[in-house]
Amino acid sequence: GDAAPGARVDLHIVPARSSANGYTRGGIVQYFTEATRSVHRPKLELEINFETGSSELASDVRNDLDVVGQALADERLAEKRFKLVGHTDHRGDEDYNMQLSESRAESARQYLIEKYEIDPDRIEPIGMGESKPMMSGTDANTMRRNRRVELELVR
Repeated sequence: GDAAPGARVDLHIVPARSSANGYTRGGIVQYFTEATRSVHRPKLELEINFETGSSELASDVRNDLDVVGQALADERLAEKRFKLVGHTDHRGDEDYNMQLSESRAESARQYLIEKYEIDPDRIEPIGMGESKPMMSGTDANTMRRNRRVELELVR
């Protein structure tokens, strides 16, 4: 799936960034506490990089996940449950992409559980493979945007 071996693959999150370097803990907490009143289930599109064909977290990803972990550990989100939903671009075998997206969501989940002692029952990893692209098209930017992990509020 995804691209040539050795190429970097990135996964994304989507309300506006709270700072130049990404989200802030307070921004994420505010988003998930205030957005719960909206009609649509709130979700953040996480910017997570993986090596092609790998579910191992790249070292530069951990800063984004650290902010998410700090937010999930915040008492204002302590009772909330989330889905970590992995996606891939359209390249590669459908079954492989499904497994890859599941594995990537699980990698992000394990990192949050181990480093921030988040209750495993609060985060459900789900793989969507290539089934729910954010954008249609085959250019590099579109494929990059489609390779993502989303943090979605369950309740």
